[in-house]
Amino acid sequence: MLIGNATERQERLPSEAGDFIGRTAELRRVQTLLRDNRLVTLVGPGGVGKTRVAVRAAAQAEGAYQDGVCLVQLSALHDPELLPHTVASRLGLPEQSPGSQLDAVITHLRDRHLLLIMDTCEHIIDACAIFAEAVITEAPNVTVLVTSREPLDVTGESCYTLPALGLPHDDTPGQGPTDAIELFALRAAAVVPGFEVTDANRADVVRLCTRLEGMPLAIELAAVRLRALPLTELADQLDRSLARRLSLLTGGDGDGRHRTLRDAIGWSYELCTPAEQALWARLSVFAGSFGIDAVEEVCASGELSHGQIFDTVVRLVDKSVLTRDDTASADDSGQPTQYKMLDTIREFGAEQLAASGTVAGVRNRFVARYLSMARYFGEHVVDDDQLDRLRELRREHANLRAALEYTLDATESEPDRYREGATIATALYGYWHMSALLREGKYWLDKVLDRFDDPLSPERGWALVVRGYLGAMQGEAAEAVADATAGTEIGLERGDLPMVARGYTYLTLALTIADRYDEARAAGAQAEQPLQTLNDRAGLRILDVHLAHVANLAGDLEGALHYAEQVTRRFGPDAEKAEHGEHGELAVGSQSGESGESGESGEIKERWAQGWGYTIAAMALFWDPERDAETARTTSKALLAKHELGDVMGMAYCLEIAGWLADRADRHKRAAWLLGAADPLWERAGGRLGGTAALQAVHEKAMAKTRAGVGGKRFESMFGEAGRHPLEQMVAFAVSDADEPAADGTRWRVPGQLTFREAEIADLAARGMSNRQIAEHLFISKRTVDAHLDHIYAKLGISSRVELLNALQWARLGRT
Repeated sequence: MLIGNATERQERLPSEAGDFIGRTAELRRVQTLLRDNRLVTLVGPGGVGKTRVAVRAAAQAEGAYQDGVCLVQLSALHDPELLPHTVASRLGLPEQSPGSQLDAVITHLRDRHLLLIMDTCEHIIDACAIFAEAVITEAPNVTVLVTSREPLDVTGESCYTLPALGLPHDDTPGQGPTDAIELFALRAAAVVPGFEVTDANRADVVRLCTRLEGMPLAIELAAVRLRALPLTELADQLDRSLARRLSLLTGGDGDGRHRTLRDAIGWSYELCTPAEQALWARLSVFAGSFGIDAVEEVCASGELSHGQIFDTVVRLVDKSVLTRDDTASADDSGQPTQYKMLDTIREFGAEQLAASGTVAGVRNRFVARYLSMARYFGEHVVDDDQLDRLRELRREHANLRAALEYTLDATESEPDRYREGATIATALYGYWHMSALLREGKYWLDKVLDRFDDPLSPERGWALVVRGYLGAMQGEAAEAVADATAGTEIGLERGDLPMVARGYTYLTLALTIADRYDEARAAGAQAEQPLQTLNDRAGLRILDVHLAHVANLAGDLEGALHYAEQVTRRFGPDAEKAEHGEHGELAVGSQSGESGESGESGEIKERWAQGWGYTIAAMALFWDPERDAETARTTSKALLAKHELGDVMGMAYCLEIAGWLADRADRHKRAAWLLGAADPLWERAGGRLGGTAALQAVHEKAMAKTRAGVGGKRFESMFGEAGRHPLEQMVAFAVSDADEPAADGTRWRVPGQLTFREAEIADLAARGMSNRQIAEHLFISKRTVDAHLDHIYAKLGISSRVELLNALQWARLGRT
């Protein structure tokens, strides 16, 4: 399968991190409840195994749901207002739909037949209850499976309290009497090779598991200690430790088993070294997964030095306090290992951090890390490392949210902290857009505006300017014009040239969306000089895109091509001239593959601005039928850039244009597939073709002609099937010259360790193309193809095209 798309999307259920023990009766009960009820809640204390049972039950039931299963993990979400945004992201719905995000999710689910799992709901229970009730009321074919420490208390909810694992002599009906013992034996064997439960040690194992009341997480934590203690001593120490801790309890929340788990975690904490205890507590500030670099930056201080971090993390993994998060970098092969904490362990660590008196310092370093990341991305949004930085931010999204919560949701007025939050929210303007998180971005900007009511504060000005930009991208023309205008006026009043320059830049787009083209051009003219004075590279490129867009919509085709070419020229060898308004000959769509591409290799390293430049150029070129070949080449360039970046709206435009070209060439099968592939992307983007009448007319004409050319029933079948195909397969088909995609989307299935571009080149090489032909097909230089093939051979451990063909044939059989 081809890889490289950075889009957040609905994914398969995660693989289980170990053998699944017992739970036969519980799974049978959950299956029965799912068949008979629309809302099922698994209730139980933390560590009893609710998530694992839910995922296993969903995997067993997946075939009963036409649209599959969507797992939404909520442990890292602390702001209940962002619940619909989080669900939308997991469903693959960028935040560009009209109306509220909840309405967009419900609209999407209304015609779906799927199982929606909402995992770990107790900390935002009211929001989850409201959301679940809306789903079961409005989406009749969606079943909701919830895991929580308490019921939702929603009409129609069916609750099942998940018991602990069965123990010897447990009289609970349907329980496997040795599940707890089997789990301990399995985990102990992983720690002490060859460990078995025998007649000689069975009494100690039973004593230990009984003391822990069959709680899976507590049993796993205890088994890890066999590295340091023999079984009998481990059971004795556990008896003494828990007895001491329980004697201090005077009641408290939760049932006995919840307290037992808490005590088991506390016992495990006591057995850690001071360095391990300190790191455990400090890691609790992370809401999502984290790498070693993040841990060093946030947690190293005082008695815990940078040099101790790596070894201490490894020891915490060995003790099951941390686990590897293999899903965090599933789309980013080669990225550093990520780690995470279970919620119950994080909660305990947070209590220890609060008690230590060091929480302020750790949070300060945490906020500083994500403030620095946001600032860098905002200042270097169109640099060559754009994709790597964007993927890093996406991996760290839960932690970015936590930093915004720490800063903007402070209970007391902290101006410095509020300013940090305002900077993070506004500096991430490009991230909100590229990741289709426009509504979430506006949500945080609204908080900034609530915190800064001084009409001339710089924080308020920047928040208005950026909110105007995000609003324009959502098609909210009137609001966007008002925000961008107000923010620009604050900049003028303050004499803040950067704010004025970006204000006019974003006002250009807002006025374009409002169909006020002359005013948009005037705003663009107001923006250009201050952007050049400031050498605002990102601003100049964004302005070029906006001016190309207004020219194209206003019918100024040469103007659209001029500004689109200027976008790409700013990244090439003539960049310095382009920054100062010097123009060369138009080269968009050139066959050379060199024009407008950054770096000596000819690769497009910056994908967002150049991708939009090529997209708008393709729209403009389409109006001239004599230039269809040029339009096709330009569209392919745009599509590859937009796909690798994960820009849903950009991909929709490119697939649509490719479909128009196929229709004009009377290649009706190809047109049906391409238009069908674009259709669900338009739904996710919030509206087809920005509502532009001229483009809508082209779409309707192409649809009618293609339907007539293929035949009504066959057209509907192909059109619908295209929308259900994996997106990466449809992208590969679109950039090929085929009339129909192969069964698996491309002729060859490519091993997953290759990047998207490497996969494209491997596929073309396997078809028999020479390096020169591949270069011409993909509009890159031959030396770039040579270098990519060297990397492909190295990754696959081969040295020739014959071996490449063999490797792809094996991959086709699932034997990568």
